[in-house]
Amino acid sequence: MANKDLAVAFFTSDMFAETCGVAIVSLFESNKEFDTITVFIIEDHISTENKERFKHLARKYDRKINFISMPDTQTFFNDERFTIKSLGHTFGRMIVGQLLPQNLDKVLCMDSDMLVVDSLESLWNENLTDYYVAGVDSAPGIAMMRKTLDIEPGTLYCNGGLFLCNLKSIREDYVEQQYVEYIKDVFSRGKTLGAYEEEVINKVCYPKVLRLHPRYNLMTVNLVMSYDEFVAFRGVVNWYSKEEMAEAISNPAIIHAINTFYVRKRIWEKDSDSPYADEYCHYRNLTEWGRLPQIITKRSIKQKAMKQVWHILPKRITFKIASFVRNEIRPLLAVKRDDEYGSAQRGEGTES
Repeated sequence: MANKDLAVAFFTSDMFAETCGVAIVSLFESNKEFDTITVFIIEDHISTENKERFKHLARKYDRKINFISMPDTQTFFNDERFTIKSLGHTFGRMIVGQLLPQNLDKVLCMDSDMLVVDSLESLWNENLTDYYVAGVDSAPGIAMMRKTLDIEPGTLYCNGGLFLCNLKSIREDYVEQQYVEYIKDVFSRGKTLGAYEEEVINKVCYPKVLRLHPRYNLMTVNLVMSYDEFVAFRGVVNWYSKEEMAEAISNPAIIHAINTFYVRKRIWEKDSDSPYADEYCHYRNLTEWGRLPQIITKRSIKQKAMKQVWHILPKRITFKIASFVRNEIRPLLAVKRDDEYGSAQRGEGTES
């Protein structure tokens, strides 16, 4: 018998409260067949005002939204090396088995920058008996896997934006403790996490990782590039077939609006050119955030110029240059790039 009680966890801060709220309302709207939907928001100092907006959604759809405070990293792990900077802001994915109720055997962990546009019933009822997690292959590419992740090219590596987690097995096999040991080993060798919790979960859980259909985490980059352009851009091996990706694009279940160099404005920004921006606005208008002005991001002249340059050059040349930067330059950078959403503001007008 199908499980009709869905449990979903989001990891967010006050900065991403609106995008998380829009993701939640899209989840509720597209999954009315579930008897219950319980949302856990693992939150980092969400304001009282935004919590009230989330509570309004729970009342409106007769669903449950529970807030769980993100623990202090150094206290929780009892290690001064474990900081937000070293672990990433969404490190909570690695400890969901400890943060969520112990009687919960399964949870769907999602990024805030997602839109659920179809039922998740089939996804929720995937058989995870032999797996710790299930996810969508992110195709990091040969260069990134070797230079940054230290993984053999062709190994399954899932995007961290969506993990269906078998909490029962994760707890029974002490997988979250294995995450900590992996991180300690990385730090002891004087290295950093190349992809934060995404790297940790993939490397520790492998090979008990189930590969999902790409329609459950269809990323922006796969909507702005053709199949052949993406394969060349990333240098991927053992990825989805052209037919599978075409099916995902024509019939997606979850859109993941990841930051992509070829999109000028992200999905939540005013006048966004991101795919599915209209759908974002539709769901946004069903939330209390819809009463507020849309987000405007302040970018420097340099940032705006870089966004524009990609569109001036022919696509073929643009993607070749971007591929070189991603695969040859980026792995050499010691400092990870902060998300540009950090400068976002609400208001009318134009970017400065």
